Amino acid sequence: MGTLNLQDGIYWDNMVEFVFSDVAACAIIFIYSKVLAVKGSYAMNQTIQQFKADFFKALAHPMRIRILEVLSEGDKNVNEIQSILGSEGSAVSQQLAVLRNKNVVTGIKDGTSVIYSLRDPLIKDLLAVAKQIFDNHLVDAISLLEGIRNEP
Repeated sequence: MGTLNLQDGIYWDNMVEFVFSDVAACAIIFIYSKVLAVKGSYAMNQTIQQFKADFFKALAHPMRIRILEVLSEGDKNVNEIQSILGSEGSAVSQQLAVLRNKNVVTGIKDGTSVIYSLRDPLIKDLLAVAKQIFDNHLVDAISLLEGIRNEP
C-alpha cells in the first residue's frame, strides 16, 4: 500500500503512524494506571497485613494472653492483675506497656493507680474463638493418640 496524499499535506502512512502512536500512548497510560492501581493495592494489602501481624505479635506472649483473659472479666488495676496472676509487678507492667503500645488495652489514671481495660470488647470474643480452635486441635490429638493406642 503506497502513500496516499490526504488534504493539507497529511499522508496516509503518517496518519496511521499518528493514530497508532495515540492508541499506543492511551494503551500505555491505561496499563500504567492499572499497574499503579495494583501496586497501590499491593502496598495497601501489605500495610494491612503488617498491621495484622503486629496485632498478633502483641498477643504472642503467655502473660499478655493471661492479662487479656483477666481484663475480659472486667477492668483491673496493676495490683489486682498482679495478684490474680501471682506475678511480680515489673513483669506485669512491662507486658501491659506492650499491650498499651499496640492499642490492645487502655489505661485510665484513677488517683495514684491506673485502671486497665480491653480497648475493644471483641478481644474477649477473639480469645474465646482461639480457645475453641485449641480445643479442636486437642480433640484431634486425643483421637489420634487413642487410635495409636488401639493399634495391635
